[in-house]
Amino acid sequence: MKNKSTDNRMGKTTKVKLDIKQLEAEIKRLKTLVYRDDLTGMLNRRGFSEEAGGMFNHLYSKHNPTQNKRIDTMPFGVIFIDIDDFKKVNDKYGHDEGDKVLKHTAKVMNRVLRDNDIYARWGGEEFVVALPQSSKKSSVRVAEKLCNALAESKIKLDGNIEKITMSVGIVMHSDETSLDEMIEKADRAMYKAKKKGKNQVVTFTHGEEESSYFLKLLHLVKSIK
Repeated sequence: MKNKSTDNRMGKTTKVKLDIKQLEAEIKRLKTLVYRDDLTGMLNRRGFSEEAGGMFNHLYSKHNPTQNKRIDTMPFGVIFIDIDDFKKVNDKYGHDEGDKVLKHTAKVMNRVLRDNDIYARWGGEEFVVALPQSSKKSSVRVAEKLCNALAESKIKLDGNIEKITMSVGIVMHSDETSLDEMIEKADRAMYKAKKKGKNQVVTFTHGEEESSYFLKLLHLVKSIK
């Protein structure tokens, strides 16, 4: 027969296990609140910076002894997305219908992107994607597939069928020392896509784009003086 002390120990052990499970569930819930976007369920900016930034630092950190080898064997791309004419949607239909556009875009991205791609809602109508272990050809193909998939999909807003498109910028890692630097370059490529007529993909060209950027910056500084 079991004595009372054995029963007490078993009872305490069961309670501890339940407490641990409850604690793990609460930690998971809090992580979701911190790292996930409420509206789309995607990673938010913080979650993306944590996950994709950690991978970038692992691959390209100066303190990583395998850095050069990894750069050769594991390319890294970043896509920056902006929904075209999103303000017009909000102005015409209201913010609730605008939220539907954001959720619709997130669904298209969930369907098109690959298992190892890391993607997030960056803020507002902007989204960002990290493409680890993806060649330039493959990365551009993913960006174009995203752009085409959204343009070919249809969404009903306040009873009207509307076509939603995106402008997309993409950059492949060259000599960038941070994920933020790559995002900034992909963002610049995205704005170039906007200027070229929207609903398209533009790839950041290292050297040419950077020279043009710094030349414009120099002219701006001179004009201020």
